[in-house]
Amino acid sequence: MPTSLTKQDLIDIANGTAFLGAGGGGTLASALTMIEHEFPDDATVSLLSVTEAAAAPGLTAACCFVGSETKGQDVMDPMPVSYALDRFNALMLSSHGASVRRLAPVDIGVQGAVIPALITAQRRGMAVVDADGAGRAVPGLMVTTWALTGPPANPAVTANAVASATVVIEADTALDCHMIVNGICLANNFGVAAVVMWGTPGDALSAALPIQGTLSLARAIGAAQRTSATPVDAVLALLASSGVWARQIVRGTITRVDTVAQDYLQVTIQDAAQGSTVVKTAGENLIAFGPHGTPVGMSPDALCWMTPAGRSLSNTEIANALHTEVVLIGVAARSPLRDPRIISLFQYFLQSKQVGYTGAYTPIEQLAV
Repeated sequence: MPTSLTKQDLIDIANGTAFLGAGGGGTLASALTMIEHEFPDDATVSLLSVTEAAAAPGLTAACCFVGSETKGQDVMDPMPVSYALDRFNALMLSSHGASVRRLAPVDIGVQGAVIPALITAQRRGMAVVDADGAGRAVPGLMVTTWALTGPPANPAVTANAVASATVVIEADTALDCHMIVNGICLANNFGVAAVVMWGTPGDALSAALPIQGTLSLARAIGAAQRTSATPVDAVLALLASSGVWARQIVRGTITRVDTVAQDYLQVTIQDAAQGSTVVKTAGENLIAFGPHGTPVGMSPDALCWMTPAGRSLSNTEIANALHTEVVLIGVAARSPLRDPRIISLFQYFLQSKQVGYTGAYTPIEQLAV
């Protein structure tokens, strides 16, 4: 049966997705403001399993914001997603004779995908699918299961951040589509744009969304953060019981946050017993190096922030967390995200001059602290 989500559920989901997002996917504070102002107190929105969604009439579409984490942190209204959805739905009706009846987030990004999907669905009387294309926040449309095993990326519709213009994109691949959306973002001083794409019929939905149950997992994580006396232990236990490998990498104090370039940070965590751990980001946390300078976790595995008191942190807010005690938790990527094609795309970001890692990918389970 569908799950009816309340406003408190959305708040828990926001906290849980901010954790699972590995520092990326937008800003938790802005997502919470979005919920407060744009989701009525007495409203509900339906959450469907992939199986339920696949059996229902109509199409499921993916939605998100794309662009700069830094410039997009003040986006607190998902209206651009609705604007893009209207244009995309018209295209689906004309080409497929079917309308979009459900939304699914492109990835688990809190402000960038999940909360906009839930609020837009509530406004339009639609449902949201309990899955996403990555199980974490990712740096691009092409780094998702939608891109690997979903329907064609053509067409996609993007809307500017003030919902005054839409552009229909006809691209052969998700990478081509992402690069065009980036160009639209650059026209707005590298801001953000809303995207709706991948109109998916029921018989193709399981293939497009093999990473399932992620919004329910986020809701449980958010509730554990809110109610547990030992939230870090509770979240680790919850991930283990859900079949997701996770471990605490380091617990210490953030002593430095260096800006390498827009959206690229280097965060230093000092642990009295172990020494310094350095995390390098590109919106999302990409790689962490332990006290001896060797990697202790890297993408596509997720490196997730939480305070000992259970507060999730986004990288757009991390500079304000100087001298704050934090826990860095490594969460293994789900197997679909360890596809060699996904790994090679993450290598592009890892090997950038801002990050500078030239080694091979090693699963986090095999890395010693």
